[in-house]
Amino acid sequence: AWLFAFAVLAGSLIGNRAAMAAIALNIISILILGYLFSTQVIGQGVPFFDTPSAMIAAAINFIVLNAITAISIASLLSGLDASEKRYRLMAENVADVIWTMDMDLNFTYLSPSVEQLLGYTPSEFEGKNALVLLPEGAVESVMPYYDHKLQLVQAGDASAWAPVIFETDHIRKDGSTVQVNIHARFVPDENGHVDGILGITRDITDRKKNEADKLKAQISAEENKKLALIGQVAGKMAHDFNNVLGIIMG
Repeated sequence: AWLFAFAVLAGSLIGNRAAMAAIALNIISILILGYLFSTQVIGQGVPFFDTPSAMIAAAINFIVLNAITAISIASLLSGLDASEKRYRLMAENVADVIWTMDMDLNFTYLSPSVEQLLGYTPSEFEGKNALVLLPEGAVESVMPYYDHKLQLVQAGDASAWAPVIFETDHIRKDGSTVQVNIHARFVPDENGHVDGILGITRDITDRKKNEADKLKAQISAEENKKLALIGQVAGKMAHDFNNVLGIIMG
């Protein structure tokens, strides 16, 4: 049993190469033990195997199963480790803030980009309640999204797990505000119950400013068109009035 566990643990803790090395050592160990048993140096009076062929077959089965198990586990863990590194790299370098919170709306994770957006380091804000980021009056506009989703969960409605997207303001550490877009969804546990909330917060201040500038330009253009039209009408009226006045004056 310890030979089998040796290869599996080596693959789990170190990787495929360690698993292969451990399997090779196991093969050498089994060959040595087989020789000692066959020459009755050890195991006298203990009938482990009826015949040498049975001993060889058992050894081959052991090595094959040991190799399959150790390499499979090592490959699985290696794949999981690579995926974790990939997702961590994305979370730590993306401009958007990736976060999780419990059902009391306390943050349990914040990606490093929160410092650029709000001025807080992740460690400063983990465990704090999300509502403190909302300016006065914004809580009343945001909480209905949360309450509605909870009602859908309690009703067993599948749409409860769909993401909700909304815009609001957040208060930065220095007291200024930033306009944000929030994309959030409930996260289920293995029993299908709500385990927490996963979300992404994006700074939309520049986008909102561009939209406001565009709207202002459109309004200005419309006002200019109206003034030009009024000028044309006024000019035509003055021209017509001058014509009538000329007729009257002879």
